[in-house]
Amino acid sequence: PQLVLQRLTLDDLPALRVPDGFALERCARAFTDTDRAGIADVLGAAFPEMTWTPERVSATLTKDTTCIATFVLRHGASGQIAATATARLDPAFPGAGYVHWVAAHPAYR
Repeated sequence: PQLVLQRLTLDDLPALRVPDGFALERCARAFTDTDRAGIADVLGAAFPEMTWTPERVSATLTKDTTCIATFVLRHGASGQIAATATARLDPAFPGAGYVHWVAAHPAYR
């Protein structure tokens, strides 16, 4: 079973507040090697029962046409990826989507 929530519009969302020392960015469709490795690290730490590699990140996020955006939360001057989330289209519901592969590295929870 899954919980499904429906929101008809995103127009009235509150302003996004990112904590000091962090930066939120939308990754380009062609992730860098560093992006893929950082996202794999976060997903692997958040889902230890799964094996995440940069290649799997590429196949799951950038080569899947239902994946329309991947966001990362970076920390500090090094830009280490602390968390990630992906927006996907839902083929079962044309024009609708959902948030998928939401993960935060345990060090940042």
